[in-house]
Amino acid sequence: MEYLDMYLVHWPVKLKPWNYSAVPPEDDFEPLDLESTWAGMEKCLDLGLCRCIGVSNFSSKKIQSLLDFASVPPAVNQVPYKKKTREQFKKHTLKNDYYRTFKHSDSNGDYKKAYL
Repeated sequence: MEYLDMYLVHWPVKLKPWNYSAVPPEDDFEPLDLESTWAGMEKCLDLGLCRCIGVSNFSSKKIQSLLDFASVPPAVNQVPYKKKTREQFKKHTLKNDYYRTFKHSDSNGDYKKAYL
């Protein structure tokens, strides 16, 4: 592989190395150095290792924090589709890539169709 089309920071969090839990306890979170993480991603972009850099699951507040120091703004913020999410991100110029599952389970574990 020569390059990635899109390189994303998937979650704006950092976990302790030994944590493999789907829902980690609060004590297993560490401070995220987003500034150096983003600088490394910008370097990958400069080296041609990726064509675009972006984020996923960032709140509007986290996006603003990133934009305060980023030399290259994120190309996209990949977030689950919700009506309030669309309103929240209108003020930012980056594109939002909304995703939604085609099936979801109810409280009994039975799968139902999700309507987009």
